[in-house]
Amino acid sequence: MKILTIRTGILLISIFFVLIIFLSTVGIKTNKLNNQIQNQLEKINKNFIIELKDVSIILDPVKLKLNLKTIGTNLKYRSREIQLEKIETNISLKSILSNKFSLKKLVISTKPIKVKNLISLLRILNNEPKLLIAEQFVKSGYLIADINIEFNDEGKIKDNFYINGHVKNGNVNLLRKAKLSKMNFN
Repeated sequence: MKILTIRTGILLISIFFVLIIFLSTVGIKTNKLNNQIQNQLEKINKNFIIELKDVSIILDPVKLKLNLKTIGTNLKYRSREIQLEKIETNISLKSILSNKFSLKKLVISTKPIKVKNLISLLRILNNEPKLLIAEQFVKSGYLIADINIEFNDEGKIKDNFYINGHVKNGNVNLLRKAKLSKMNFN
């Protein structure tokens, strides 16, 4: 009886370690987190729609976190769309077990985006005069960007976000030909 108990214990511990090694190296792919990710995005702005594909989940047993990554995602805001190369984030196991699914950091890499379309999207989000001016002067170009965003406990974006990007084939026209008509000044 003792030998059977010891063998069963060793088998269970072996299965546990094999499962930990599998989840730490290969991971799993799922779409079950898509609704929760969409809900987190809606906390930022309700007009955002994200088209997620399968999310890869890899366990980090040392930090007790899950590394989530998805490739080929589209982010839509009203009629504008931004194609994303990948989105990565980490979620602590503690927050999942306490049923507090919350993002702390988000890393986003984009596919080439037309600069003019990006400025138009930014104007919809935040209609500032400088964006209107930029939209008038930018003629063409593509932007590829890596964005690092951190969130506070309420899900709001912190002020320490970081954007690194490259513009290809950019064309800015700073001098515009102006037609002047006869004006009377009194």
